[in-house]
Amino acid sequence: MNPINTSDNLPTIFLLPGELYIAEKPSIIKTILGSCVSICLYSISSGAGAMCHCLLPYAPLKNLDQPYKYLDRAFTHMVLKMNEIKIYNDTITSKIFGGANMFQDFSPVKLSIGSQNIAAARNLLYKYHIPIEGEIVGGNSGIKIFFHTGTGEVYLK
Repeated sequence: MNPINTSDNLPTIFLLPGELYIAEKPSIIKTILGSCVSICLYSISSGAGAMCHCLLPYAPLKNLDQPYKYLDRAFTHMVLKMNEIKIYNDTITSKIFGGANMFQDFSPVKLSIGSQNIAAARNLLYKYHIPIEGEIVGGNSGIKIFFHTGTGEVYLK
C-alpha cells in the first residue's frame, strides 16, 4: 500500500494497546501491532472513522479495568459512538490488521491469540453487518499501520 499523504496537516493520533480513537473529521491514526488486532471503521461520505488496538478477543464478565483491550468491548463502543454521530452500520466499511503469531515456537496452544483475535474481528463485523473491505492479518511479524479516517486508506510499514 502506498504512503498516506500527510501534507494535509491532519491530526495524528498514536494508539497504545488497549486504546481506541473515534475521529469525527479526517485524521491519521497509527499503531504498532503484533498478535494484537486493529479494526478500522470508516465512512467515506462523512470523513469519520475509528480504530482500536486490542490485545484479546473477548472480555471476561468481571474485572474490566481496561475494557478496550478486549476486541468485543472496543468494537461495540466504536460502533455505538459512530451511530450516535449519525454514522450508521450500513454506511460503515472496515479493514482488519494484525493478529500475528508472534510466539509460534514457544506456544503449545494450537490457536494462537493472534488467530483468536482475527476470528473475533471477523465475527463481530459479520454480526453487525459491516463489510470487510480488506485485511492484512496473521503472519509471524508485527506491522505498523497508518489509517486515514477520511479516505479509508491504510499505509503499512
